[in-house]
Amino acid sequence: KALQHSKEVLVESFCPGEEYRFLVIGQKVVACCKRVAAFVTGDGLQKIDELIEAKNQSRRPFEKEILVDHLMESFLKKQGFTLCDIPLKNQQVFLLQNSTVSTGGISIDQTDTVAQSYCEIALRAAKVVGAQICGVDMLISNPEQEEGEYTILELNYNPALYPHRYPS
Repeated sequence: KALQHSKEVLVESFCPGEEYRFLVIGQKVVACCKRVAAFVTGDGLQKIDELIEAKNQSRRPFEKEILVDHLMESFLKKQGFTLCDIPLKNQQVFLLQNSTVSTGGISIDQTDTVAQSYCEIALRAAKVVGAQICGVDMLISNPEQEEGEYTILELNYNPALYPHRYPS
């Protein structure tokens, strides 16, 4: 169907799992955090745009502001929401697909709970590219299970440290 619109088509595989960032320094994984995309939690009273504003007002100094743009509105629409909708009490509404902290996502420390096999994978990945300081981003289906299903997304030579120092 895509070829009806273009002569060139990019096909990507779906990789299951949740996103994790491993911080490698030297020959050691010093931290691991689960990254969660920006979201708001409904109170049954406020609209999504009001919940975003309230979350922005209560963020910690090192947390990024959640910006409303056409990508967010498009992602909300795919979920059946608009900025004017009022989510149910305790209903989580994800605002973006992207789970980076630079777009308002949060990090949850998992250093002591992630299986050691994933730390070893992160170390090997950093070593292959010769990085002494490296952020290794992985999708992991079951982070507490040794040798489970995973995908390496990317390696970052200049990883942000604050998600590990100040996790949510």
